[in-house]
Formats: sequence, C-alpha cells, structure tokens
Amino acid sequence: MRLGSNRSLLFVAIGFAASGILVYSLARRFDWSSFKSAVAGISLAYAFSAVGIYLSAFLFRARRCQLILGSSHAVSIGSFLKALFVGCALNGLLPFRLGELGRAFYLQAKAGLSPSLAIGNIVTERVFDVMMLAIGALLLSTAMSVPDWLLARRPVLGAALLGFLVIAFLVERLVKISVSCRNCGVEGTSAVWTGLSEAYHRFIAGLNVVSRPGDLVAALGWSACSILLESLSYLILLRALGIHAPFGLAFFCFISIMFSGLLPAAPGNLGILQYIAIMVLAVGGINEQSALNFSLILTGLLYLPAALGLFVLASEGFGPLFQAWSGVPAVEKL
Repeated sequence: MRLGSNRSLLFVAIGFAASGILVYSLARRFDWSSFKSAVAGISLAYAFSAVGIYLSAFLFRARRCQLILGSSHAVSIGSFLKALFVGCALNGLLPFRLGELGRAFYLQAKAGLSPSLAIGNIVTERVFDVMMLAIGALLLSTAMSVPDWLLARRPVLGAALLGFLVIAFLVERLVKISVSCRNCGVEGTSAVWTGLSEAYHRFIAGLNVVSRPGDLVAALGWSACSILLESLSYLILLRALGIHAPFGLAFFCFISIMFSGLLPAAPGNLGILQYIAIMVLAVGGINEQSALNFSLILTGLLYLPAALGLFVLASEGFGPLFQAWSGVPAVEKL
C-alpha cells in the first residue's frame, strides 16, 4: 500500500515538475504585445461560433451517455450534461483525471447510479473515443496531404481500431458470462465478497452497450459527431485569429491534446497542453508566436466547461457529492 502511495506521489511530482518546466519555457518566449494584438484582432463572430460549437459537442456526449446506459435507467440528458461539466471542473483541480471519479459520484448523488455502473459507462465512452479518433485519423491520412510522421503511424492507428473490435467482442462475451453467473444465484461467503461481486456486476452493466447493436451504432455515431464538432471548434478558433489552417491540422491538434491527458502533468494539463498545440501547429507551418497565442486562447475555450461545472457545484452545493462518496461502501470505493 505504501509502495503504491509513493508511486502516486512520485507521478504527481513528475507531473508538476514537467508542467513547471514547460510553463517557464513558454513564459520566456511569450510576447505580450503579440498576444495583445492577437486578442484585439480576434473575429468575435468566429470566436463565439467556436464557443457555441465546442459546448454543443457536450450535448452529443450527454446523449451518448444515455445510450450507453440503456433504457433500464431513466437519467436525463441534463443530468449527464451537468455531470460532464462537473467532471471537467474536477479534472482541472485534481491530478490523475480524478474528475472522472467525481463525475461518477455526482451521478450517484443526482441520478441514483452506483459509482461502479457510472465508471463502466465512462470506460465505454473512452473506448468509443479512441475508436472514432483512430478511424478519423486513418480516413484523413488517406484523403489528405498529411505529415510523413503521421503517415508512418497508420499501422498503429489500424492496430488501435482492431484492438477496439477485439475488446468489444471480449466485453460482449464477458457481459453474457456475467449475466449467466449472476442468474446462477451463487452467493459469496462474506460481505466483502458479496460487495465486490455486486460492484463487478454493476461495472459490467456499464459496458453492456456492446450487446445492444442498435444502441452501439448510435453511440458510436454520437461519438463521431462530438469529435467532429470539437475539432471544428479548433478550426474556427484558428480562423478567428486569422490563422488559415486545413481541417486536418485542427483535427490532429485536437487528437494530440486529448491524448496529452495520459502524460503526467499538473491539474488541467497546464504547460503540456500549450506545448503540444504549438508542436502540432508547427508541423503545419504556423509560426511559434501565433501558435502560442492560439494555445493560450484555446486554453480559455477548453476551461469553459470547467467553469460551468464549478457553477453547477456552487449552485447545487458540494454536499451531495461528498455524501455520495462517504455513503458508498468500501468495496465500491475500490
């Protein structure tokens, strides 16, 4: 237990150190006059369009959450939308993307879902995102002129897509086996075992959209739409700053920033997010200062859902969220 805690602390320390180094590096290259001019010259029509399109993508994600959950649980799109915003807010405050756990406990407090069921849903969402991003990258790499470094990685994208299909098949088998075992009526020999078994079954229930072909296809469609909208918001924000870039570059900027969440960093991916945006745009021939200005304004766009999440928590109170956590049995917290 102590070893795991030490590793977690080390990971957090590495993340803060990496973010600090990158922020310092970016600060040294930051040109205030250039940024001020970029903000003054921004097209408000494009900027507001980017904000509207980016936030509308969360409606698509909320609808996807409904489809993944299934009709057996009546949770409104509004509840899922608030949960998504709350998750963004907590991700901006906590390391390790622990905001996703906060989203699960928010759904427990407001919609009565068990955390393990909600986490199963979130895992399914992430797998769908990876699949649709891989498909999009493959299509763009064949239909458009893209950098050689990306073309060289088409086998990796293909392997990711194949991996998703294998995972989907295994999960579908796992769901059926889980249901069969549950129907057998086998009881655990202890309260802990029973609790773990129940948590496991609820987690699997969050994955069983793969056994409902209609909902599966629809959920993948909503995933594709949300990714398209978010990438489009990047493109429009670039245009708002007078940067004319192809959609493919905006899309790969979006992909890179999404996967940057896997890297150790301070909460909110501070430093790494901006640095990756600059690196990706440099591939498209965008000069460093323009890319840096874009990355900073993009940060403001990406933090809008977090601000809405904080508003939700402030208006509804943090109490229900803490009560949901404290009221869950120990085996559920695991």
